[in-house]
Amino acid sequence: MKANQKTFALWFFLLIMAIFMFRAWDMKHQKTITDFNYSKLLRAVELKEVVEDKVVFVQDRGEIRGEIKPEFEKKYGGSQFLIQGNISDKGFEEMQKFGITPNYESSQSDGLLSSLLINWLPLLLIVGCSSLSCGKFKWAAAKRCLSGSRARAWLKIKTA
Repeated sequence: MKANQKTFALWFFLLIMAIFMFRAWDMKHQKTITDFNYSKLLRAVELKEVVEDKVVFVQDRGEIRGEIKPEFEKKYGGSQFLIQGNISDKGFEEMQKFGITPNYESSQSDGLLSSLLINWLPLLLIVGCSSLSCGKFKWAAAKRCLSGSRARAWLKIKTA
């Protein structure tokens, strides 16, 4: 495989991955009800349109999330909701009044290490793979390998 073909294959792979990631993100947001609020939640709970065991109060953020029953998705324009709401004892009592016992969760913030791994690991893997394919762990060597033989003379790199 020629160098141009390898570069084209890499860019094609990255483009396909970007499209896949966007579609996955878009599908998640298509299921979310955009104009849902606390009063609509109470009304939906009263009419038994909410899945009882899917209502969750997130304590740290003051959020309520849950799901609408599948037969009411068209009415609300989605199946999942995430709203700011009353997660105190009064909110709990309002849910209990209609037969729903919400689950309480605490939002866990990711640590620094997991954040670095999630955000920087793909970049490090790409750089590491390109450096390994050149046989050296230098940026200049990676540039030479990816750019072709003209870059070797321009960068004045000694080849091993």
